[in-house]
Amino acid sequence: MSKRDRRINAFLNVGIWLMFIALLVPAGVVGWAIGRHDSGTKAAAAVAKPAAVSALPWSLPNGDLVNTRATRHTPISAANVSKLGVAWTMPLTASSVYGTFAANPVTDAGGTVYLQDLASNVFAIDLMSGRVRWTRRYNSQDIGPNGVTVAGGKVYGATAKFAFALDAETGPRALAEHEARPCAPAEGRRRARQRLRH
Repeated sequence: MSKRDRRINAFLNVGIWLMFIALLVPAGVVGWAIGRHDSGTKAAAAVAKPAAVSALPWSLPNGDLVNTRATRHTPISAANVSKLGVAWTMPLTASSVYGTFAANPVTDAGGTVYLQDLASNVFAIDLMSGRVRWTRRYNSQDIGPNGVTVAGGKVYGATAKFAFALDAETGPRALAEHEARPCAPAEGRRRARQRLRH
C-alpha cells in the first residue's frame, strides 16, 4: 500500500468517525429532550376502557391532512399500551399480490369503523362490538395502499378503475361512481384548464 493510499484510508476513517459523532450528538440531545418532556407528564394509571363514541373521530387516512398518524386526548400511553388486549377481530378474505389489507381504518363520531381491503371491498363495522353493519363489494384487485375517508355522512374511496362515494349509514348503494379514463397529457391539461374556467 502506497503512502498516498494510507493517507486516503486514514482520512476516510477519521471522516467516518466525525460523521458518526456529528449524527450521534444531535440524536442524543433530541432523545434527552424527549425523555425529559415525557418524564414531566403523568402517564395514565389505568388502561382505557372503551367509550361508546369517540370524541375525536379518525376520519382521514393517517389521522389528519398532514398524515401525522398521531392521536390526541387518549389515556393510552407508552406506559400502558402493553396492557391492551384484542377487542374484536374481523376475517378479511381478499387476495392481492401484496396480501389482503394495506390501509388505515377510519372512524366516525357515531362509532363506526370503515375499512377497505385489497379487493377494494368496503366494510362498515361497529366499533364496540365488531359487528359488520354493511359491506360494499367491488372485487377490484388493488396492490395498495388504499383505504377510505369519511366526511359529511359519506365514505369516499377508489377502486383500480373508478372513485366512489357511499352513504355512511347504508353503504351498499353507491351515491356516485366516476370511472377514471386515461387520456393523453395534453388532453388532460386542456380538460383541467376548462374546469378551472368554470
